Amino acid sequence: MSRRKAFTDEYPQLKSETFETPFIVWEPMEHCCRPSQLPLVFEAMDFVDVFSPNDRELSALFKEEDRGEGTIAQQDLQQYCKTLLTQGFGLKPSAVVIRMGEDGCFVASHTRFVALPAYHTPLKNVKMEDRASWKNKVVDPTGGGNAFLGGYCIGLLMDEWRDLGPGQIAPGLTPFEGAALLGSVAASFAIEQSGMPRLSFHEGNELWNDERSLDRLDVMRKKVEKLHIPKVSGQLFDKFSPWKVSKGPTATNTTSKSLVYRRATIQDARTRVP
Repeated sequence: MSRRKAFTDEYPQLKSETFETPFIVWEPMEHCCRPSQLPLVFEAMDFVDVFSPNDRELSALFKEEDRGEGTIAQQDLQQYCKTLLTQGFGLKPSAVVIRMGEDGCFVASHTRFVALPAYHTPLKNVKMEDRASWKNKVVDPTGGGNAFLGGYCIGLLMDEWRDLGPGQIAPGLTPFEGAALLGSVAASFAIEQSGMPRLSFHEGNELWNDERSLDRLDVMRKKVEKLHIPKVSGQLFDKFSPWKVSKGPTATNTTSKSLVYRRATIQDARTRVP
């Protein structure tokens, strides 16, 4: 927080009411996730829009004794997210996104709590031989969580880029939930090899590991449809749109990794969406 104050003192224009506030997704550092740090986490959350620890970091943040080594029970998961939403974010449009590896992710917002699958984890009704072929594509999970958050940020902006209208990444999901599908797609490419996925081009399309990202997004859409998640629409959807963010100063934190995506800095990326 002291670093943030020094930064805004150096650049007073960031305090201006006319300054467009960056949309910030915060991935906490693992060694800072412990109960003694919760008050500081709550304070920092006031300056970000999405807080995204993985399941181990979330557990360690609330339970000192296990340091995040165990599996979080569903009841505890929901309670932890509720605490973070109410004491950290208050009533502003925001979300807590828990990254859970092969178990997918858990998106908690003021609208509702939703569990979404990972790309390479087949649903339970898939044949066993097909399940094995899907999971055999996972080579190295290193970087999967980071890739997820990069894709998640792209997902939050994708409606605007492609003029699809709110909710069209996955109809019926809120923007905070639909963005997680893009996060899962990005992570799926990152974990199929050691190192970076292979980039190529075919007939004007950008391919990663010989596949279009939007084709994988279609796969994720179909997965979500099979889960029969209740659709969100009308006033409830509009009330908690992530683009209705109050203007104000931004935050930086020397003990965190923040992914800051401003619309002005990603204009050239429009042409890279296949």
